[in-house]
Amino acid sequence: MNTRAGAVGRRLLAGCAGLALAATLAACGGGGDEADGSGVTVKGAYGKVTVEGEPKRVVALTVQAAEILVELGIQPKAVATSQKEIDQMYPWLDGVFTGKLDPELTPSGAADPEAIGAHEPDLIVGATWNIAEHVYKQLTDVAPTFPGLGAGNDDWDKVTVALGELTGNDGKKLVSNVDGTCEKARKKLPGLDGKKYQYVASEKGQFRFGNGSWMECFGLKAADNQDNDQNTDAAVSEEQIEQLDADVLAIWDPDGLKKDVEDDPRFKDLPANTTGALLWVDLPLASATNSPGPLSFDYFIERLLPELESAGKD
Repeated sequence: MNTRAGAVGRRLLAGCAGLALAATLAACGGGGDEADGSGVTVKGAYGKVTVEGEPKRVVALTVQAAEILVELGIQPKAVATSQKEIDQMYPWLDGVFTGKLDPELTPSGAADPEAIGAHEPDLIVGATWNIAEHVYKQLTDVAPTFPGLGAGNDDWDKVTVALGELTGNDGKKLVSNVDGTCEKARKKLPGLDGKKYQYVASEKGQFRFGNGSWMECFGLKAADNQDNDQNTDAAVSEEQIEQLDADVLAIWDPDGLKKDVEDDPRFKDLPANTTGALLWVDLPLASATNSPGPLSFDYFIERLLPELESAGKD
């Protein structure tokens, strides 16, 4: 795995990307307001971000941000990815971006101010995991920069609302539309309503928690030990595998440990394994669920709903 690919893979469990409902929408996005009567300001991770007028040359440093921008009606001038990454990790986005695919915007996973500046952006959108605070100060000399809202991997809906405010579009409506899609999926899974979930990556000697908020799209609730904040490297050790006792268990296997895990007799007795509510997540699904955009939901619902329907019937 090359340096960039390694950075991409590691970030998949960096944080949470949840679906908020109407009650959350009132509080999310950082509270955009008018700046001196001629622009819009939202609160970002490192301070206020002000955009004057409608941005036309947006550079997106995450695929999630680019996906959101497209659904808000804005084609990014450049996106920090490559066609190879889209083919391997984001197949539902093939052909979606018409701007330049430029992985050199974030070599080794970190923002490169010079490469970004070459695109002459009027707005830069990224996340704290690829825009460190000292780099943020350099980027603001190039263009207004939105580095996310502060989490390692912000909730997609909050990012959507903030980007909607910065670009003069209705992010709340977009989030509401996705919630409608989830509601249709939930109706097909009455037996899962309110059941508990866990989402982990199988690693040598442990199961590390990843973002599982996407599972709430199916009417599930986080297990008591599920860590969706991702502010720590919370994990369940191999010796305590019995703690993976949620009704629905999703596992991403980045290191090819599936056979070893399945051969553990304790694993065979886990509740999710005995009821058929065990999901093995591949790389595209890990990408779609960990940092989703509006189009990601259609992709993972289509792929996972059939597996869940047998477990989700009354």
